[in-house]
Amino acid sequence: MDNVNTLSFKDHKPCIYYTANKKNGFRKQILNENESIEFHKGDSNLFLFGIEGDLIISDSESSMELTAGTMSLCTSGDTFIHLKSSRKSVLMILKFKNLESLILEYMLQKGSDEIVEKVFAKTIFTKEMHRFLMSIDDYICADIYCQHLHDLKIEEFFRILAIFHGEESYVSLLGPLRTSNRTFRYQVLSNFRPLMNVIELAEKCNMSVRNFSRRFTEEFGVSPGKWIADKKDGQILQSLSFHDAEMNAISEKFGFASPSHFTNYCKKKFKDTPKGLHQKLSSFYTPLDWENSNYSEKKFSSFCLRPIKI
Repeated sequence: MDNVNTLSFKDHKPCIYYTANKKNGFRKQILNENESIEFHKGDSNLFLFGIEGDLIISDSESSMELTAGTMSLCTSGDTFIHLKSSRKSVLMILKFKNLESLILEYMLQKGSDEIVEKVFAKTIFTKEMHRFLMSIDDYICADIYCQHLHDLKIEEFFRILAIFHGEESYVSLLGPLRTSNRTFRYQVLSNFRPLMNVIELAEKCNMSVRNFSRRFTEEFGVSPGKWIADKKDGQILQSLSFHDAEMNAISEKFGFASPSHFTNYCKKKFKDTPKGLHQKLSSFYTPLDWENSNYSEKKFSSFCLRPIKI
């Protein structure tokens, strides 16, 4: 009888300094010969990367083979997918949902308007993509599961896909992600600028504020005002993480009336002063002394309250 396990991404509390509303991230899975795994994907999308061995991926409607050097996109379909190895296999898994990636939306605009309804799509990945996946493996082996880092690596993944895989290849691979509302999503992400308000963003998208707000909430699952505010908070924290950050310059950049206004805002939203946030965030990015420290023991626990493990 096959050895069957059930996997799922466990809940986690993201770092308050890099808040993440989505549990997106990379995982690594090793399967022994003739081992079967039932993977819980929920309503998320998966990229599956064959690193070693051979696998059969299936749900209740269809199946496909994943060999070493190929990657598959799994979109609509069952909540669970089934993975079965014919020999010892290693795969990398990227689970994602509701990404706000401009480069992804750009690639989706390259395809036709036809909606592609299929569960699995597959292509060969390049040597550049393989090197990228090996860098992800380094983070996973070091037990580094910072959600902010994973978000950055997801964006890097789509850039590598766009640069090194060619338009014909990525258009075919990403076809199942194309939906009727992608044009609106692309308009929002390509027109958004820091310090924009809802009225200005609606005008850029050539829509009335009422229609824009309704459509935005349907597509992004949050009001445009809340989305813009969250974007602003993320950009503030990113600016404060730089070693040469200047508090007054950041205050002016984000439209605060005075440094004291900026300080009060940070205390209310992030429970600390701008200076305090800067000290914590910049120390997080201080290079480790590789000769005298064991980075795997640090695990960035001060900034990643819970890992995003399977």
